[in-house]
Amino acid sequence: MRTGDTAFRLGAAKALVPFAFMYAPSMLLVVGTFDPNKFLIATVGCAAGVVMIGVALTGYFVAPMSRWQQWLLGIAATLVIAPGRGPRTPGPACVDREQSRLRRCRSAA
Repeated sequence: MRTGDTAFRLGAAKALVPFAFMYAPSMLLVVGTFDPNKFLIATVGCAAGVVMIGVALTGYFVAPMSRWQQWLLGIAATLVIAPGRGPRTPGPACVDREQSRLRRCRSAA
């Protein structure tokens, strides 16, 4: 039962990928309007966002996460995966802040 629950949570993260094409049409590789910079930014942002959502839904990255950390990572993932809907920097900044806190806790132990 637990394996199926985790598989469903990870599958829910990749179900958002088709919606990323709506937010970032540059990922469609249309020949006339293709811009490599926009494509790279959108693709990396989408991949990072999908991983972040998967981590937020499963509740484990490097160590088990609390509920508020999962919510924070889910919000950060939404900001990363939807370009043009707000600034892109708060998402990675939230993740970086949390990872540095985890490193400090592990080094103190």
